[in-house]
Amino acid sequence: MSKMFSIVEECLQKYVGGNTYFDELDDKIKYDPEILQELLDELRPGRVLILNGSFGFNMVHHIMEQKKAYPYILLTGSPRKNEEVDIYAMNMYGGKRDYPSAVFIDDTYFSGRTYYYCKGFIEAKFNLKVNTALVAYDGSRHKANNVVSLYRYYDHHSIKEN
Repeated sequence: MSKMFSIVEECLQKYVGGNTYFDELDDKIKYDPEILQELLDELRPGRVLILNGSFGFNMVHHIMEQKKAYPYILLTGSPRKNEEVDIYAMNMYGGKRDYPSAVFIDDTYFSGRTYYYCKGFIEAKFNLKVNTALVAYDGSRHKANNVVSLYRYYDHHSIKEN
């Protein structure tokens, strides 16, 4: 069982939801080496990792500490904050041609805005298909077929009507 179950339970005991819940959840995910490793363990070999923001920086640091050779493209900027996305760092181990596709990895997924923005950016710039988002926490109400998560909130909790 993923460590995400205990992280979500801990956050739900403190908060009913809202920004404070999500901020704490984000912090607990992106700084937890066990969660970072769980995400890496879910990967199929031969795919470029598309990483973004502070979570991406932490994942790259985790990869370097493990002395593993994961190809990655690290982006900066946040579509959620209306910041332009750009390439910060990249390590392709042999070049782009060696990798047929990429996977976007992030701490959380809600509306898909960050995923689709980064996907569009990578596909336009590198002609590299990004078919999947791999996340620690999926909080979207509607399950997307292209999102794989360690924990999907609505698989364990009912939708509350307003």
